Amino acid sequence: LNQATSVKYFENITNDIKDFSHRINVTQIENVAKKILNAHIVYLVGIGSDNIMAKYMSEYLTLIGIPCISIVEEGLHLKQNMLLANEKDYILMSSFPSVQNDEYWITSYAKENNIDITVITDSELTAKSLGVKDFFKAKLSMDTFFNSSILVMLLCDMILIKIKELAPE
Repeated sequence: LNQATSVKYFENITNDIKDFSHRINVTQIENVAKKILNAHIVYLVGIGSDNIMAKYMSEYLTLIGIPCISIVEEGLHLKQNMLLANEKDYILMSSFPSVQNDEYWITSYAKENNIDITVITDSELTAKSLGVKDFFKAKLSMDTFFNSSILVMLLCDMILIKIKELAPE
């Protein structure tokens, strides 16, 4: 990594953050924060490299007393955890370009059981392929692809800040 590459890298990240900040819907962030606060249990799903969101949100939601389950495993273990979810619960899932079969299963299960779900993803196309209407687009330029967690973490922070505003105790 040389100086020019470092500068270009930081410029790309800065541009991605600026673009994201102009596209973010603060009403949607407030709606997600309210869903988290009103849920019986919040299911945080992130398979593979998407597990960063689930682990991060789980740490903070647990600290502030919001019941949550972080699901980062695939297959039977994932389904065993999800089968406990019902219409009083809420699912927040991170799903980026390589959508897993388990992610399709989760969105289908949520729809069949009237469970609210929001997906953090890279595009409207991915959200549509998963069959979800409530999603955040956190798309990075290809030059910063390997740091794809940056915008997701910013979004998580915005949701956590809104939760604190809505329920300061």
